[in-house]
Amino acid sequence: GGYGNTGKPLARLLLQETGVRLVLAGRNVEKARQHATELNQAFDGDRVTGVYADASDTNSLRQAFTGIDFTVMASSTTQYTRQVATMALEARIGYLDIQYSTQKIALLKSMADEIQQAGCCFITDGGFHPGLPAFLVRYVAQKFDQLVSARVGSVIKEDWKSLDVEDSTVYELVELMNDFEMSAFKAGKWKKASLVGMSDYLRMDFGGEFGRQYCAPMMLEEMRALPQMFPTLKETGFYVGSFNWFVDWVIMPVALVAMKLSPHF
Repeated sequence: GGYGNTGKPLARLLLQETGVRLVLAGRNVEKARQHATELNQAFDGDRVTGVYADASDTNSLRQAFTGIDFTVMASSTTQYTRQVATMALEARIGYLDIQYSTQKIALLKSMADEIQQAGCCFITDGGFHPGLPAFLVRYVAQKFDQLVSARVGSVIKEDWKSLDVEDSTVYELVELMNDFEMSAFKAGKWKKASLVGMSDYLRMDFGGEFGRQYCAPMMLEEMRALPQMFPTLKETGFYVGSFNWFVDWVIMPVALVAMKLSPHF
């Protein structure tokens, strides 16, 4: 995913802030090489190359991982986590992913002993969300003697028409809908939200153009450990904001129910 919607800005940021050499990899080698050329023109040092790699093809991963120190999975390919993780361990390199997937988390946990024995650094859920919410709670906790309530909200207003969305991204969205667990920590215990009614929603003020938005609880694996880390915590959770009224109150409820009834639809 080195030349995708996430890979492009990530590559620019790494070149801007560090002296690393980058290998952009993906199934379309021409796109990878083209973007590598564009980056080499924008940044000094001729530090970027483009290569072919397919997350489902272990041989291509083995070649792509030769001579590198760390791989960042910026593609929507969580269904191939085992292949990528196995090849990363074989190459003795570090690994970071940014995607939401409960199946991915379970798989990586099952490989924990292998990862530790290999001495590799594996970081999962390292994106915006998952990634930042629990970090923000831990950061804020340093400013208080006791942390009683820490709820993190997010709202996204993206011009989806401007993005080049691949089929794999659509697959990832479907998987997210299937995995979506509406839970939050309330009164000292985790509670699943009801799909009917508003009692478990929060109205949060994001200021500016976003204003006040109704937000639904969204369980992230990183949030589970917070009550143990901060025993005084009575309420915490991650809440995701709205798209628009039609998506929020018509499309999303129907989609969530449909995915629960027929997850392989």
